[in-house]
Amino acid sequence: MRRELGMLVALILMCAGLWWSNPDFLGHSNAINTTRQISMLAIYAIGIGFVIITGGIDLSIGSVIGLTGVLIARISTGPEAPADVRAGLALALGLAAVLAVGLAVGGRNLSAGAVVVFAYALLALAVLTFALAKYPGLVGAGRAGILVRMGVVTVAAVLVALGTVWRSKDLFTTGAWAALLFQLYNMLSLALGGGHSLWLAIPVAMLVALLIGLAQGTLITRLNLQPFIVTLGGMLLIRGVSQTVVQGGTLSLGNSPLLNLANGGLFPYRGDPLLPYPLLILLLVVAVATYVLHFTVFGRYVYAIGGNRDAAEYSGINVKRVETLTYVISAGLGGVAGVCYAAYIGQMSQQVGIAYELYAIAAAVLGGCSLRGGEGTVLGIIIGSAIMRVIDNGINMFQWLYTDANGIRRIWRLDPNWTFIIIGAVILVAVILDQVVHIVQAARRTRKAGAAAAGGAAPGGFEVVPPPPAKVG
Repeated sequence: MRRELGMLVALILMCAGLWWSNPDFLGHSNAINTTRQISMLAIYAIGIGFVIITGGIDLSIGSVIGLTGVLIARISTGPEAPADVRAGLALALGLAAVLAVGLAVGGRNLSAGAVVVFAYALLALAVLTFALAKYPGLVGAGRAGILVRMGVVTVAAVLVALGTVWRSKDLFTTGAWAALLFQLYNMLSLALGGGHSLWLAIPVAMLVALLIGLAQGTLITRLNLQPFIVTLGGMLLIRGVSQTVVQGGTLSLGNSPLLNLANGGLFPYRGDPLLPYPLLILLLVVAVATYVLHFTVFGRYVYAIGGNRDAAEYSGINVKRVETLTYVISAGLGGVAGVCYAAYIGQMSQQVGIAYELYAIAAAVLGGCSLRGGEGTVLGIIIGSAIMRVIDNGINMFQWLYTDANGIRRIWRLDPNWTFIIIGAVILVAVILDQVVHIVQAARRTRKAGAAAAGGAAPGGFEVVPPPPAKVG
């Protein structure tokens, strides 16, 4: 907590200095807007904090934020979709959820997981048969497309059946994942036509975000790939998908009710809420993340993996599963932030989310997360996020009143072009301080161990008792 307290004092001094230079810094509108910005950054910075504490890195979170907003805008705008298409999307989303449950159950009990997947196959085939007879629009395809879909479901069910009979988890997983990917493709093909409710657009976008995290975590842990390379590739790939969806332009949310998420809140005062909705979402995220990271076995596993991955694995921790879940958490909170940013910006393009991951990493490092892993707190990440946004806002708000040689009062302001110079310098200083702290701590431990050895005591503080002299004769 000593480091978090130091950063909190620095934040308070920074705010005091900005208020002294420009009283409008703590003005109602600027304070509320800055709070809103801090909240949205902290939401996904907490997610990336889980990854950093395990010793990993996630460079794709900015692209996940952008893709989430793009999907929401694409799915929820345009003329209202026909009733059969809306029904088909709702069914596809429900069937995808059934399959996800089947995969989760099958990881522990093959037979129980197979029952759930078979239930999905029967429901899917029933829907496809009904669509073949009456409503081709229900699955977004003509007769040939429906027959192909029926074939995919049947093949997946056969693979699951063979895996269950032969007790092969590989066959079961292959069949279940094939069905899930098919279901997601079917769902997106219906959703991207537009004209759907936000109640469908937001779950679809969030599901895509979670699957991105699952895919990246699986590649990193199962194939032993470097997190930097996997998430860098994911960042570019996801941004390309966003550009393809928007066709290089922008998608406006128009008068969507989603805009109230950014502009609304509780206790309105002078046209702005005292508690914006993004702040309330952050408080919920903080409560859950604090409990998970600091008061559960999973949280202790996260710290153990970051402290010493090999020791954690030898102690029986399922390192691959825990690491994969941290990437899912990171992408999931990126999706939540993407919903907030879509509401705040009001129009989405492939440019949304660029360099957001750098702000999140800087916030986590400033808040006490070590890039080596094993260190960091939720409170520290929030303080780091606040520092980053106060710096960003302070570059525009800071001013210095002076009198020139002619006796005229003038105002000197920071050049807005210095924004990335200042933020980059802050990141470098944070990393250097992190390194210095580790060097000092290592030197201190070495001195203590040397002093203990010189004083005849073991490093742990126990006295070393010499063995009794051997008896002669």
